[in-house]
Amino acid sequence: MLLQFRFSNHKSYQKQNTFSMIPTNDNSHTDHIIDDETENALKVSTFYGANASGKSNFVDALKLYTYIILNSNEFQTDDKIPRAPHKLSKEDPTQFEMIFSIDSTKYVYGYKFNEDNILEEYLWYYPIGHKRKIFRRDKPNNIKCFGDFKSLEEIFEKTLTNKLFLSTLNTWSKNKEISKVFKYFKESFEVIPSKGTGRIERTNKAIKKDKKFKNRFIKFLNGILDTNINDLNVKEEEVHVSLEGASDDTKQLLQEKTLQLTNVEIIYSCNNKDLTIKLNEEADGIKKLFGIGLDIIDILENKKTLIIDELESSFHPLLIKSLVNKIISQNAGQLIFTTHNQTFLDLNFLRRDEIWFAEKDKNLSSEIYSLWDIKGVRKDEDVKKGYLYGRYGALPKINIKGE
Repeated sequence: MLLQFRFSNHKSYQKQNTFSMIPTNDNSHTDHIIDDETENALKVSTFYGANASGKSNFVDALKLYTYIILNSNEFQTDDKIPRAPHKLSKEDPTQFEMIFSIDSTKYVYGYKFNEDNILEEYLWYYPIGHKRKIFRRDKPNNIKCFGDFKSLEEIFEKTLTNKLFLSTLNTWSKNKEISKVFKYFKESFEVIPSKGTGRIERTNKAIKKDKKFKNRFIKFLNGILDTNINDLNVKEEEVHVSLEGASDDTKQLLQEKTLQLTNVEIIYSCNNKDLTIKLNEEADGIKKLFGIGLDIIDILENKKTLIIDELESSFHPLLIKSLVNKIISQNAGQLIFTTHNQTFLDLNFLRRDEIWFAEKDKNLSSEIYSLWDIKGVRKDEDVKKGYLYGRYGALPKINIKGE
């Protein structure tokens, strides 16, 4: 589970910012805390802020952090490391660090980089509560491994300066701690940007492949939507991509081909009769549930951490509340989402340390902070009213007169 994420010099975030899922001293809604043997964490957090305040850039920082971990071992010698520094700090490195917990053991993994090199990288953990270093990279071409991990240094020669040592180790080492960390980012941590694509196809394939998952998904949909879905029937359809009418240059670059795609028939029980509706005929909200359904079930059953940008898109606020309540009701995974919907600015629903804001300063640099960080916010405060009155910042600056 995610405990804390620190980052700097990414898009609108010039300075270092820290996001935390570690519970504060707020004693409200104690059922919102994952009760772990060694490290407790919040189950839910939500982000507010004006348009272009930095909410999506925060999500993007998490996305890039995990992308480089999972893919840098495929980088070739001259490949650039993907990066988006603040416009006023293009020459400065970007830095990411995450504190997380796997099976009740805390880990810390971070790295600093520019377009060409991994400048620093480190990994340590806390077995039985005591800090143990695994490795430390203080230069692009220099590594030091510690204790039982000393033998890992032999693998460093396979690590190009634009690759993460962690990614190389996952390929060449059978060390269980390395495998555990890499598996966490690959299977237990998911970031969905606002324009995420291909996720419905992913869920459809899971429905077709796994009957048990299909039954769990039907139960999930019926519980969220208060409908009576009897079955889901996944059908594969061939879609021919034609280049008719395209220019000769385009035809040379591309080839006509047939794609194998899936579509779902949703079979409802209606007045003791079956009513079949194809997913592509359904409303956007139903389609989005199919897009994130596999991940939501992963949160509930496999303790996954899910970050979604603009969760309210195509969803009614009460449906999102139902999703959040379902996650809170179980000692399972985590959901972090950005939103403009003020329904969740309610301390009867969320804790003060679960409500976060993103705001830009005069230098167009973003900053994040939680409601807990603002002094004097009472547990019974009307947060929605306070937000609209500008007490917490993170509001758009609108020139009504158009001047």
